[in-house]
This record gives sequence, C-alpha cells and structure tokens, in this order.
Amino acid sequence: MDQKFRNLWAAVLKQAIKDAQQSFNNSLTSPGLWFRSNSHAVGSFLWICGVLNIDPELVRPVAGFEMKRAA
Repeated sequence: MDQKFRNLWAAVLKQAIKDAQQSFNNSLTSPGLWFRSNSHAVGSFLWICGVLNIDPELVRPVAGFEMKRAA
C-alpha cells in the first residue's frame, strides 16, 4: 500500500485519539462510538487499524476506550 495513503490514515487515527481524549471519554460521543464499533467499512477504526497493521486493542486504551473481552 502506498506510504502516502498510510500516512493519511495514520493522521486520521491520531486526530481521532486526540478528539477522544478531549471528549471526557464518554462512550456515547462520536469518538466513543467510533472506537467501539465492530465495523470494517472504509474509514472505520478497525479498517484503519488493518491498513496500518496495528492491533486495535493496543490503540483503544490510548484513546481512553477499552473493550471488555468475553470470558
């Protein structure tokens, strides 16, 4: 994948983390819903993590959102 494309989506993720950290981590705000979504649609959190080859479970806590894993 083109590095410029990856850089663009990395910037989107960086801004989303910043927005989430400034939204008082309310899970019902737009950043909260985006980070908790299970969607793999273009532009979704999980899709961006896939493009960047990073584990979403490592990113969510940085943004202030952790998913509870099923026991």
